[in-house]
Amino acid sequence: MKKYLLSTFALILLAPAAGAQTPLSLTSQTRSVAAYQGLALVTRQVNLPVLQPGAYEIQLQDLPLDLNPNSLSISGSGQARIRIHHLQLQPPLSAESQDPALKALEKQVNEVQAQLDRVGSGEELNQVHQKLLNTFQQQLSAQAQAKEDRRVLSVRDWQLAMDFARSHQGQILDSQLTLKQQKTALSKQLKLLRQQLQELQQARRPRQQASLFISVDSAGSAQLLVSYLIGNVSWSPAYEARLDSASKNLRLVYQGDLNQRSGEDWQQVRLSLSTATPVLNQRPPDALRWPVGPPVVAERLAPAAAPMAQRLRSEADALEDSYAESALVNYAQSEVDQTGLSVRFQMPEVQNVPSSTQTRRLAMAIREFSYKPAYKIVPRQSKLAFLEAQIKNESELPLLPGPMRTYIGPEFTGVNPIELVRPGQSVRLNFGVDQSLKVDWKELSRSKRSTGVLQDKEELTVVYQAEITNYKQEPAPLRILEPAPRPASDQIEVKLMQAVPPVSETSDEGLLTWYLTAQPWEKKTLQLTYRITYPKDMPVVF
Repeated sequence: MKKYLLSTFALILLAPAAGAQTPLSLTSQTRSVAAYQGLALVTRQVNLPVLQPGAYEIQLQDLPLDLNPNSLSISGSGQARIRIHHLQLQPPLSAESQDPALKALEKQVNEVQAQLDRVGSGEELNQVHQKLLNTFQQQLSAQAQAKEDRRVLSVRDWQLAMDFARSHQGQILDSQLTLKQQKTALSKQLKLLRQQLQELQQARRPRQQASLFISVDSAGSAQLLVSYLIGNVSWSPAYEARLDSASKNLRLVYQGDLNQRSGEDWQQVRLSLSTATPVLNQRPPDALRWPVGPPVVAERLAPAAAPMAQRLRSEADALEDSYAESALVNYAQSEVDQTGLSVRFQMPEVQNVPSSTQTRRLAMAIREFSYKPAYKIVPRQSKLAFLEAQIKNESELPLLPGPMRTYIGPEFTGVNPIELVRPGQSVRLNFGVDQSLKVDWKELSRSKRSTGVLQDKEELTVVYQAEITNYKQEPAPLRILEPAPRPASDQIEVKLMQAVPPVSETSDEGLLTWYLTAQPWEKKTLQLTYRITYPKDMPVVF
């Protein structure tokens, strides 16, 4: 049977269609949700009955109050030929004040708070009683020491006074213990009730109604799809990385932590998590002139423009940050749709996602990589050896910034951050400290002599030694780093005179790197000889 597409609608007008019949009040059901960073695109379905030709007003119930009206869009399909004229949002429907469940929970919160206040009053009263008892005991002690005082208590009176003090002290201690237990229990109960109240208030937030005005040209049934953006929804990436040292295989599970506090409860929806960043009214920058010349001329030509190089850096940083912050990844394998601008992870099954203060962890994808192991060692700064797994992201998915839980086989080794890794890029992932490697760093010798034409300079020669011992039963690839020295003055000169063994790699910033392999029970030794030249009257620490 032939189907017709309904006109897409994305404007909110004010006047109803002429000749509209009695309004049809219909409910909608949430079908799909796409979560972004701070927003979610919610799509609801409205099933229209068979309508005869004519004008109709369709009242859509239970729309959220916080939806973005500029994002509201209506489309659909079906057997009827329908024209959509406009949509009119109605004032919010506030049912919160008559909600019996909400009122009962608020009453419970107030009652528990009142009990907690009474406990606090009891604690204050005990403090007053304790002060009075302390004063009474001090007076008894003073009378016992005043031998010439005719008012000294008799033995019987003294015993009665001591019994009185002991009895009241015991009552105060018992009361304090009871009140402390009550305070702990009531505080936990109050915290739970307030959390339940907050979640119920979110679920009972005011709703609003929308009136959709349509005209039917040919009879038949149809389905409407109502979509809108709503806030207080975000997700962040998380990972689980597991090393199999036997097969040199790294299994990476993409996960996403979803925070859903929109006030809507999504039941049986197709949920997807997207790295896209939808922004209404977003526009590309204009190409501005690049002023060159004296500062006054440049300012006159472009008073509000930063230097071109600075603007380019700022825009590049902003693009990097927006890409890095709009991330996520998940477990049971989801469908991955990559459009070139963003990545969307479609959950394989329908989800129930209530509005809640709790974070929901979702599994999205699993990828496996071959890796190259190495132990990162910076002996000058640490005596620890950190196992790294170097991988190349040969998958179609970016590794988005987020926490990564690491395992070696069944053993949990820690949580480490991961930065943005695009497809095709390589990265070293940290899997924690390996105690089977011992790292030592020490100074072997230090000598000083005067130098310079006027003997006004000191020349300090220092020899350092690093020792890395492999106590593993297998070879250990090492990546040993020596940070570049940074003289605090132009008058200080630092020069590496000798490195044994020779340096494998030197970065543009002067970072020295050695790539070595320590066999089982083998000790690898590095010796570095530095020469520091500086003025005699300048104190130098090296």
